[in-house]
Amino acid sequence: MFELDFSEYVLGALVDSQGRGWKEWGLQEDDFLDGRYSAIFKACDSLVEEFGVFDITSVRARLKPDCWGVFDMIWSLGGCQAKFLFAWIPQFLVQVRDKRIEQAMASGDVAAVTETIAKTEERLKRFVVTEKPDTAFDLQITMNEILNPKLKLPSCFNRLNDLIVGFRASGLYVVGARPGVGKTVVGMQLAWGLSESVGTVFFSLEMSKEQLLTRVYSSQLNIPLSRLESGTVLPKDKSWMQDFIRDYNRQLFVSDLGGQTVAQLRAYLLKLRETQDVRVAVVDYLQLISASNSRASKYEQISQISVDLKNLAKELDIAIIALAQLNRRVDSGKADDRPVASDLRDSGQIEQDADVIMLLSREQNDDDKFRDDRINSGDSQAKLNADMLGYKSVMLVDVVKNRHGRTGIFKARFDGDYSRIVEF
Repeated sequence: MFELDFSEYVLGALVDSQGRGWKEWGLQEDDFLDGRYSAIFKACDSLVEEFGVFDITSVRARLKPDCWGVFDMIWSLGGCQAKFLFAWIPQFLVQVRDKRIEQAMASGDVAAVTETIAKTEERLKRFVVTEKPDTAFDLQITMNEILNPKLKLPSCFNRLNDLIVGFRASGLYVVGARPGVGKTVVGMQLAWGLSESVGTVFFSLEMSKEQLLTRVYSSQLNIPLSRLESGTVLPKDKSWMQDFIRDYNRQLFVSDLGGQTVAQLRAYLLKLRETQDVRVAVVDYLQLISASNSRASKYEQISQISVDLKNLAKELDIAIIALAQLNRRVDSGKADDRPVASDLRDSGQIEQDADVIMLLSREQNDDDKFRDDRINSGDSQAKLNADMLGYKSVMLVDVVKNRHGRTGIFKARFDGDYSRIVEF
């Protein structure tokens, strides 16, 4: 059956639009799979960026002579038809989606298929004409949700629950810290606590599964981490670990495949949800997720990853807890070096997308200061035992953004020997 190529009609109508509403259509150069068509779109786009408008003559002047014939052809098909763009673009996007899926299937790239479908569905939403609004009906639905609220998943920290109540489905929760502070410790502790009641996936893009589960043994069985990592376990340690395995009844799933895209995380979750009721995903950490567009700037890549994570939480109706690196700026040595939301590395988009932002930092208590004094006195053994932060055993958990409630800060003891934090 003959099928119209809507790229020709859309491109001709776009030229006819002379740049009006250009950004609102949400089209991109790589939507046009034919290189000559993408060159015409690029010429229009550059004129909009420079002057805000364009016309046939200015577009033609930007093109190489070998594109002139194609330009005349697309103008003959779609020219003077800008009024049809709203109807043509959705059909064009579907055609592009189908071609990309066909290419991905041919190469066996299942993740690309999933990503293409998700992105196209999201882009098509702007062309959906909603039904006539009924505010009275919407108020009734809202009242029903208030009187019968969705279950919120409490964390393992009572003070955190006082602030955020619990983790909500479709929410994006960001836990930020600079290197070495302990965000993986906190992330794994949250995942372990949540897995007691609901299916929880921990995506580790930095550490191996064995390293993470070694920390679970340490924190849950009170076995010093150094003993487990050095292999000097005692007979009682082995017995405890065997009992721990026998009595294991959590719903925790750990994936340690590095360099994954958001589309691959989505594919993993969808596959797992065929057999498990997954409600929470923890990602360690956001800046290690591979961008779908490797040619974009780092800022643009992280911004898109942040948006994609938020969309993934809404699409699958799960809570996503994304650990994130902070800029080194917080090491400035100022009196109060607690981080702020703007310290999130590489993108302000994270701050915008997150429902809740928790920032971690460490400070000293009196015992820590005494231990640091020993370091400064030249005690070589004390220096050997000090970590990169010095002795700072107090963890500050600062909820700096909470879309659904209040912000605040609480302190806990950082117990590095057992890879955990303990509320005071």
